[in-house]
This record gives sequence, structure tokens and C-alpha cells, in this order.
Amino acid sequence: MASRTQSTVNDLRDRILRARIAPGTHLQEIPLSQALGVSRTPVRAALALLASEGLLEYAPKRGYTVRAFALAEIAAGAEVRANLEGMAC
Repeated sequence: MASRTQSTVNDLRDRILRARIAPGTHLQEIPLSQALGVSRTPVRAALALLASEGLLEYAPKRGYTVRAFALAEIAAGAEVRANLEGMAC
């Protein structure tokens, strides 16, 4: 992955996880590329990668939106992480 694409992925992931981009927000390539100071190509690649990670939802002909997580999903993720960290020790 190109470094510009990776930095775009990292920046968008950080903004999503810190709720600077709210759940349910529709993401558009042009405004994102202007805000991040990159071309549309790394933004397009970053959106696809973040969708594959489950942070974004993709709808054909509608684009990407930031996924909202239910409290139960967050709790289940924390439980899995706690079990994995326990096994790693």
C-alpha cells in the first residue's frame, strides 16, 4: 500500500474512532480529499479498506457511511480482547 494511501487510512480511522466523524455520516470523496489535502485516489482506496475493516458501510450507488456500533457489539469486542490478552500472557 502506498504511503499516501496508508496515511489517509490512518487519518480517517483516527477521525472515526475518536468520533470526529460521527456515526451515520455520509462520506464523499471530494470533500474528504480537500480536507485531507490528498487526491481522490488515496481517499477512494482508504474508504474501501475501512469498509473491509467494518468501520464503514458501503451501499452501491450511495457510497460510504460511518457505521454505528451497538453497545452489545462493543462489549463483545472488549470481552474477546480480554480473553486474547489473557491467553497471550
